Amino acid sequence: MTVPRWTSTVGATTLMTARIAKRPVRWILAVFGTLMGLVAIFVVHTIHRSRLVLREHLHAATVILETFPPEAARRPAIFEPEEEGNAWDLEDQVLGVIVPYGPRDPDLHDDNRLLLGGRTTYESKEASDVEQVEGQVDTLRHALRRRTALPRMRPGIFTDQAAMDVGGRLIASALRRHREGNDLEAAVRLILAIGLAEDVSRHGDYLHWHDLAATEQRCASVASQVLSAHSLSAADLGSWATWMDRLKRARPTLPSIIAIDSALSRKDVIEDFAGIAVPLNAPGPYLAVTWRDLWSRTLAKSRSVLDTDRAARALSEQARRPSWERAPSDGSESDVGSCYTPDVRILDIDAASELYLLLWRVSIALAWYEAEQGRFPESLGQLVPRYLAKEPISPRTGKALVYEGGKLGTDPGPGTLESITEKDGPNPDLFRWEVGRTKP
Repeated sequence: MTVPRWTSTVGATTLMTARIAKRPVRWILAVFGTLMGLVAIFVVHTIHRSRLVLREHLHAATVILETFPPEAARRPAIFEPEEEGNAWDLEDQVLGVIVPYGPRDPDLHDDNRLLLGGRTTYESKEASDVEQVEGQVDTLRHALRRRTALPRMRPGIFTDQAAMDVGGRLIASALRRHREGNDLEAAVRLILAIGLAEDVSRHGDYLHWHDLAATEQRCASVASQVLSAHSLSAADLGSWATWMDRLKRARPTLPSIIAIDSALSRKDVIEDFAGIAVPLNAPGPYLAVTWRDLWSRTLAKSRSVLDTDRAARALSEQARRPSWERAPSDGSESDVGSCYTPDVRILDIDAASELYLLLWRVSIALAWYEAEQGRFPESLGQLVPRYLAKEPISPRTGKALVYEGGKLGTDPGPGTLESITEKDGPNPDLFRWEVGRTKP
């Protein structure tokens, strides 16, 4: 007679229960020890995987920070005639003359991507500051005649500060030239200021890019004054339009800036924030280790690095869309809530900068048309194709600009503008431009 298999199972279970009943403590300890062993194996495996993640991200970040892709080092020559050579050699020379204090290397960089603003503006420049930069204008013009802008090492915080200082002096010089009636030289200095900021930011992080946006805004503010009462000929305006078109093609792309900033952020976390520029008496950056990480710094670092990488990739995806299709920020921090994560407000600032540059370029086209035709066009469509490549639309809304008789404007669109609007500047409303000539 065959015994059913289930009876064997029941019998084994009954026997095991009897043994446990006789020695409960031993069996409880055995089960507890087994569970603890499994937990230990899980923790060790998780930490090992986290170390592999950190090693992989450190290698990837180092590659990004220590290499300069050809597409980032090459840009159009802004001025003519085109020259051979590296623009960075001349630009670095100018920075050394104007701002001789402090090293201009990448040993230190800013740790707080969310702290926007606080830079030196052109209104605070003294006459001696402007005179000093005048001696470097020709050198910078030669730099912008070159197609290559390749630094020996990645720009750090001191290079950024020096470039902002030189840019502020150039903007102040442009304003002075306009008041003296030399509007072409004013235009040249505005182009030089933006060109220098572009060459620094194309290899820099979020801080460098934000200062490029600030330079563009301040240059647009002066350009609006120049174009509202200018003395430029049609040939001068044509040259200015060509320079602006080349600057637009040379402008660094948001995804490349986000990639560099994300690499810096991840490298900072992995290397315990070595090389961070920390103000005096500041607590400095730190990594909070919580129960989620089992109080392991390795697990905490891995979580922070993965969060940063995930946020940067999502931000890059948005940056590749047309500006008006991007999700506007609400002025708050990134969803990850870390100052080591690229800030979503970069999308608002980028779209606003593009809008300022567009209004600036269209205003040049209007002045150019008026200089040749003796009147303003009836619509912006009449500027195409000689004065503009295509009919302009707002980068923030995707809608046509508002135009009537030399007056140009647009709806600012959604998003946060506090960090990019210079409320006390000479032209706080850069969304409305008016083109006109000086009276003879």
